[in-house]
Amino acid sequence: MRSIHYFQKFKSFISTFINKKTSALTIAIILFSFYSVSAQLKPELTDDSLFPGKGKSMFTLATGIPYVGIAEYAFGFSDKFAVGLIYGQTPVTAGYGLRLRAILFQRKDNFKISLRAPIIYYPKRTGIEPWVLTWLSANAEWRLPSGLRFHGGIGAVGVECMDDIWDFVTLKKLSGPEHSHEHEHNHESEEENSMGKIWNTIQMGFSLPISKKMVFQTEASIVMDGFKVAGKDWIGGPRTIITIGIAYKL
Repeated sequence: MRSIHYFQKFKSFISTFINKKTSALTIAIILFSFYSVSAQLKPELTDDSLFPGKGKSMFTLATGIPYVGIAEYAFGFSDKFAVGLIYGQTPVTAGYGLRLRAILFQRKDNFKISLRAPIIYYPKRTGIEPWVLTWLSANAEWRLPSGLRFHGGIGAVGVECMDDIWDFVTLKKLSGPEHSHEHEHNHESEEENSMGKIWNTIQMGFSLPISKKMVFQTEASIVMDGFKVAGKDWIGGPRTIITIGIAYKL
């Protein structure tokens, strides 16, 4: 595995995040955090492409890079917290999972800070063991009187193979020559060698209502390795993540 070169002040955070034994714990903390954080102000939801509102639902269809097709059904557990069920198809594999989102701060109806965290499972395919990707991002969003919303933010993407997550959950001891040989065999490909790593992202995008129930949305992200564009070890192929889609409120 190639070394990750960050500035000194990031080293402690990165070394903890990429530790394979903490990956499952990180996901658990994210799940708990999305339920525990709250904003006291009630957001406006009439033209929001991420938060359907308490007791309401939303369906989203999108395309982009690396996914050629994405479908999501989202339900609002409150006005400031929602969970989506995601299916995505890349040119080489499918992904299944959840997308959590929570509003951390809301100022009237024209500014908010929110968190998002897709947690995507990729099943086993030829030469590649099953693995999980988690992308936690924080975004600041501004809303204009027209309903146009534009946002920007930063994030962190972590990947881990299911074997290591399962070993952590079951407290399995990773020791002995037999396990070492198996672990080495399961990480022969370049994609497997990226397991247990983290990259950071910079993203921006906007959304615009096109009817009372339909919202157009798009976002572009650059995948970084510290303060430079990610190298060939980035597991997603192109160093950009782009989505263009339509959200429909049911």
